[in-house]
Amino acid sequence: MVRERPRRAPGIVLMLTCLASYAFFWQSRDWNSASRLMLTYALVDRRSLSIDGFERQCADVEYGADGPLVRGGDIAYREGHFYSDKAPGLSFFGAIVYAILPQRDGIKPHPIDRDAVPYWAADYWVTLGTSGLATALAAYIVYRFVLLLGAPCWAAVTAGLAYGLGSPAFVYGTLFYGHNLTGLFLVTALYTLARTLIARSSPLSNALLCGLLVGLVPVVEYPAALASAALAVAALFVFRRLSAVLVFAYGAVMGASLLLAYNYKAFGSPFTLSYEYEASRMFQEVHSPDKPLGIRLDEPPDWKRLPELFWKQRRGLLWYAPFFALATVGAVVLLFSRFWGILVTALVAVGAFIWVNLVYPAWDGGWCTGPRLLTATYPILAVLAGGTFRLLRSRWLVLPAMVLVLVGVGVNLGCVAVGGRFPPVFDRPLEQVVLPRWRGEQPTEGGEGSVLGMLAGGAQFERNLGHMLIGRLAEQLSEAGAGGEGAGRQEGEADGGHVSFPAWLSEDRVKEILVDASGSWSRYRAIEFVPLLLLWAILLPVAFRFCPHRRRA
Repeated sequence: MVRERPRRAPGIVLMLTCLASYAFFWQSRDWNSASRLMLTYALVDRRSLSIDGFERQCADVEYGADGPLVRGGDIAYREGHFYSDKAPGLSFFGAIVYAILPQRDGIKPHPIDRDAVPYWAADYWVTLGTSGLATALAAYIVYRFVLLLGAPCWAAVTAGLAYGLGSPAFVYGTLFYGHNLTGLFLVTALYTLARTLIARSSPLSNALLCGLLVGLVPVVEYPAALASAALAVAALFVFRRLSAVLVFAYGAVMGASLLLAYNYKAFGSPFTLSYEYEASRMFQEVHSPDKPLGIRLDEPPDWKRLPELFWKQRRGLLWYAPFFALATVGAVVLLFSRFWGILVTALVAVGAFIWVNLVYPAWDGGWCTGPRLLTATYPILAVLAGGTFRLLRSRWLVLPAMVLVLVGVGVNLGCVAVGGRFPPVFDRPLEQVVLPRWRGEQPTEGGEGSVLGMLAGGAQFERNLGHMLIGRLAEQLSEAGAGGEGAGRQEGEADGGHVSFPAWLSEDRVKEILVDASGSWSRYRAIEFVPLLLLWAILLPVAFRFCPHRRRA
């Protein structure tokens, strides 16, 4: 039996489906995303690494006789200048997207010295062109990776779908966070190593690409340097030949040099991280010059966090990505299939992130969906889960696998539709925040009118294409019906281009529903996601249809 060459069409349809899904949403800012966005805008509009003038958009800053006082936010302060306190990689890629955006109405140089506003036109395109595109590409790599491991096409599509839409990667594909870009670099580097081992393909070009990706990982997310180091060690065993190892090292230095250069220009030393100049009082307790990453090496791991990370509702991964439960089975399958190098590297990379969560004080990720600090591992977990079907190939397994994926898709659609950022005070965010929001109710914590309840219930709510379309339609219907003209029109009564409705549904009732659905609080909220559901109903069957039904002899 000769394995059929992987078909790109199912993966491409999957990737486009994911990208279109992220494009459907336009999220509001928070301190985390705003800190990165301000560096993006400063780089392009002012050719500056400093975000002076933008500080109020990513922090709570007050000015007094002794200088600025930063009560909260994501910001660094050094020698009279403000900087983003985040790893700069995502902002660098965002600057590329922002620089090529047409300078038309609504997309202009970002203003300074203004209070934060809920939305800026450029935010949407910069986020889609970085986080959204990176997540869609990672879903495609997951698809190709699972095929490379010998699983059938349907399993590869399922694994890619489980990552792109059936996990919190869906949420972070709509937010300007660095996790999904980090995940893309990690899984692509691992895929490159696997191709070199399994397909015996182009060791020198693979070495250069793998080295570049490994070097870029800590540029985007500091704690991911541990997983990056694991991949670097694996690369030495995979490439072996001195020439390939040197090419790998060259690529890694090229990638890492971006961070070294940024640190030198902004903070005076290539090895000084932004967190060493953390300005926010609320985060200075976590980050300090002697522990810039906040990792407490002198303290043992807190193993009690494992239930919180994996099976408790507040942050438990299995609540938000149930398909990933198959990763343990897939790891066993790969072990008996003798993919030892790939398996060990993947497990060490994932283990590095778990260890960071066990020793990091702010492990819960603040306002987020799921275990945020594990997000970069999701594509690797999806690959391991998809590897289950290398041996368990029966088509009878399609249904239970798809049920797990669809549950994840439903949960994460529910989360992303209400902003996707829930404060850690909610022990059961799906019950306390997501379901109430979908019922048009305001979640509360600590009593009616609680500040956190109000924030989680409204201030984080996003705009999306369906909501905007319903709002416009509701406005047009209201204008058309002004003065009582045409009220109560029934089926068959069309006048002047007015819409006719079936007899059982009056025009007034349609207006009531649409106007209600266009507001911030509505029990008809689900209506606005009909276009997205139609998109999925059309494209996803196409992806599976493109899969070959049998293998060639």
